[in-house]
Amino acid sequence: MKKFLFFSVVVLNAVLICAPSALAVIAVPAGESKTVMLGKNEVVNDDLFISGDEVLVEGTVNGDLYAAGGMVTIRGTVNGDILAAGGNLEISGKIADDIRAAGGNIRIEKAAVGDSVSVAGGNLSIDEETTIGGGLVVAGGTIVSRADVARGVTGGGGSVNLDGKVGKDVYLGAGMLTLSSGADIAGDLVYSSEEKPQFVGEATVSGEIRQLKPEVMRVAGGVKNEDVRRLGEGIFRGIHAGFRVWSFFASLLVGLVMLALFPKVSEEVAGKISKRFFASLGWGLLVFIIAGPALFLLVITVVGIPLAMILGMLFLIDLYVAKLFVALALGSWMQKLLNQKWNHYIGFTLGLVAFYILHSLPWIGFMVWLVALLLGVGSLFQYKKLLWKKR
Repeated sequence: MKKFLFFSVVVLNAVLICAPSALAVIAVPAGESKTVMLGKNEVVNDDLFISGDEVLVEGTVNGDLYAAGGMVTIRGTVNGDILAAGGNLEISGKIADDIRAAGGNIRIEKAAVGDSVSVAGGNLSIDEETTIGGGLVVAGGTIVSRADVARGVTGGGGSVNLDGKVGKDVYLGAGMLTLSSGADIAGDLVYSSEEKPQFVGEATVSGEIRQLKPEVMRVAGGVKNEDVRRLGEGIFRGIHAGFRVWSFFASLLVGLVMLALFPKVSEEVAGKISKRFFASLGWGLLVFIIAGPALFLLVITVVGIPLAMILGMLFLIDLYVAKLFVALALGSWMQKLLNQKWNHYIGFTLGLVAFYILHSLPWIGFMVWLVALLLGVGSLFQYKKLLWKKR
C-alpha cells in the first residue's frame, strides 16, 4: 500500500507540473458542419486543438497546433510545434519549431520549418521550396524529399528519393533508394537495402557510402555497430512518433464523440474514478483476472464460440475507452485544482493531454498506463453493475 501511495503522489505531482502549460483553445465542428477552420486574419494566442472531417488552418497560432481530421490543410503561421494526423495532410507556411505528422498521404510544400520534421504515412512528399532547420525522420511506403535539411536524415520506406541538400549524415533503410541530381549529402550515406542506390545527374555524397545488408550485418567486420544502431533508432523513431500522434488524435476524436452522444454516462463513469478510486482499481483487477479464463471456457465448449467472440469484442472496446474515462476524471480534477470552470469537452481534452504526457515519461509511463487501464475498466464495470441492479 505504501508503494502504491508513493506512486500516486509521483503521478499527481507530474500532473501539477504539466497542468499550467496544458491550457489551450479547442475547435470542433459546430452543428452538422464538416469543416473547421481558422481564417487568414484570425490569431490564436495559445495552443490550438482542432479536429473535424475537414480542417483548414490559414491564420496564426502563437503556440502549438494539434490537428486531426480526414483532410487537414495547414497554410498559416505556427509559432510552435505542429502535431497532425489524418487521411490527407497538406502543410505549408511558417512553422517555428517541429512538425510531427502521421497520415495516409502527407505533402509539405513551401514550408519554412524552424526545427525538425518527423512524418510517417503511406505517401510522403516534401517539395524543393521547403527548408528544414533541424533533422528529418521519415517512415512510409513512398518517400520523396526535395527539401534542404540542416541536419541529418534517418528512417526508412519502400521507395525513397532524396533530391536536396543534407547538412549531416543520412541513415536509411529502403527497398529502392534514389539520389536525384539535386541531392548533396555533406556527411556519410549509410543505407540498408539489397540494391545499391541510384545516382541521378550530379548527386553527391561528401562522406563515406556504406551498405548494410541483413545477411552481412552478422558477419562483416567492416560494418560499424553504431551505424546499425542509429539506422534502427531512426526507423523506430519515425514509426513511433507517427503512432503516438495518431493514437492521441484518434483518442481525442473518439472521446469527443463519446461525450457528445453519452455525456451523462461518461460523467458518471468518470465520477466513480474520483469518488471510488481504490474500489475502481480493485474491480478492474478482478475483471482482468476473470475475463481470460471465462472467455477460454466459452471457447472450449464450441457452442460458446460466437458468444465468446461477442464478449471478447466488447471487452476490447472497454479496454480502449478505459483511458478516455480516466482522462475525463483527470480533467475534472485539474479543473478543481486550478479553480476553473470548463465544459466537459475542454476538461476531457486537457485530461487526455495530461495522460499522454504521463504515459510518455520514462520509468513510470507503463505504470501510468496500467493503472489507468484498471481504473477505467473498474469504473465502467461498477456503472454496469449499478444498471443491472436497477433493472
